[in-house]
Amino acid sequence: MHVQVLCRKPAPGHHVGVLDARLQLRATRLVYDTDNEFGGHCRITVRFAGARAIVTQEGSDQACGFGAFVDVSGTYMRIDRRRPPFDLVPLERSSPSPRALPAS
Repeated sequence: MHVQVLCRKPAPGHHVGVLDARLQLRATRLVYDTDNEFGGHCRITVRFAGARAIVTQEGSDQACGFGAFVDVSGTYMRIDRRRPPFDLVPLERSSPSPRALPAS
């Protein structure tokens, strides 16, 4: 399954976390793991329950390759049944502060 996350924390979006990965769906869970890729262990788990995705982050913002204070943990609701475009470029263009985004 293709997963994309663009998270800006704290408001108004000074720090950014981006995850773009293809993960294997096992039952109702996806797991993203890194070990020392960014200087520590990070595990992001996505569990699907109806129209919700419950996301947990184990590991620091730095260990996950995110900006300072970014944690993607939370419950997310489905807002549209259409297949998403999986393109972070339009999201980055709509950013109020493009200078805060990491360089490609």
